[in-house]
Amino acid sequence: SSWLKSAALPTSPWVMASKFQIKLGSDWQDYSQDEDKILKRAYLAGYKHASCRLRGQTYEIDFGRMQQTNKESGKSREIRPPYNWKPPAAPIVPKGPTTCISVPDGGPGKTVQVPHPKIQGRFIAVDIPAAARVG
Repeated sequence: SSWLKSAALPTSPWVMASKFQIKLGSDWQDYSQDEDKILKRAYLAGYKHASCRLRGQTYEIDFGRMQQTNKESGKSREIRPPYNWKPPAAPIVPKGPTTCISVPDGGPGKTVQVPHPKIQGRFIAVDIPAAARVG
């Protein structure tokens, strides 16, 4: 019936978007899986700005203005987060380089050694919260 059709959810790409997207011309395109992961981590850390390398280029990401700027060319493009995502009210990690790990089996509540992100052959201790989920 017609009332059922009018009650259907909207089908715009953003309503269904589960990835960060960039506006190319007049169309919104999903970032690749690896790029999306980088942007999600930075966004959910709660900072308004982030720098990253994507596709061999250096970009400044402005989450307040939802804009990506190529540092070499100066070209800016509009971006948007996955549908209905909101950043935390304040940063959740100290400012500076960060790294992410997958929680290993038996890891919650323990301290594990992970490779240092910048010094080959060195390790850093990471305390895994007891409530952390494996994976």
